[in-house]
Amino acid sequence: MNDPMRTARLLMEEPATTLERLWVGYWGNRGNASMIDFDAYIHEVRTRPEFDRTVLTWAIDETR
Repeated sequence: MNDPMRTARLLMEEPATTLERLWVGYWGNRGNASMIDFDAYIHEVRTRPEFDRTVLTWAIDETR
């Protein structure tokens, strides 16, 4: 997955995937951003440590 933020945005266009669902997967995999910060990260408004990119990838894989 080259760009997990873009992948997350595309997934949220599908009716079955919500920001909350992705965030819960992210949080469950030891992500530590609040939902607001997570939303900003996905939309590339804020940056997060590289580890969060990995955690987001895990959350996306679990959501699919």
